[in-house]
Amino acid sequence: MSELERRPNLLPNQEQPTASSVEYGVEGEGSEDTGQGADVFQNEGDVAPAPTVPAYDPLAAYAATDPRTMVFKKVEAILSDGLMQLYLSLPEDRRHAFKEKGEMVAKTITEMVLHGTAKVKEVWKLIKEWLRNLPGINKYYVEQEIKIKTDRVFLLAAETRGAM
Repeated sequence: MSELERRPNLLPNQEQPTASSVEYGVEGEGSEDTGQGADVFQNEGDVAPAPTVPAYDPLAAYAATDPRTMVFKKVEAILSDGLMQLYLSLPEDRRHAFKEKGEMVAKTITEMVLHGTAKVKEVWKLIKEWLRNLPGINKYYVEQEIKIKTDRVFLLAAETRGAM
């Protein structure tokens, strides 16, 4: 009996096989337990499957350190902050459209921040057009959210300029 079979807590999220559930060979043929353990195969030609290793993606490593990606993720976080409950209350079709529009606004604002062309009026207008897609929201609440998000975007823009 191997170390893993004796200590069930070493294999989390797996059920321990019972003697009746362990079968060797192909279904329909005589299945007998030889008592030699799970690492012995029925036929001599059988081999254990190779362990799967996640493929290395050089673009993923680059994307994690790319300044554009980092700024985009920060802008998305700023824009989505505090809107999860409202987003989940939308019907499925409007939810998808709201998300698409939000991603487009985030890309536009990211480009403006990275190029140093961000202007308060333009960012305000983009966020306002995006938040108007939410039904039944108080206009004063929307104005307050726009102000908060615009201020945070410009703090990010100042931080990004200082880092470059």
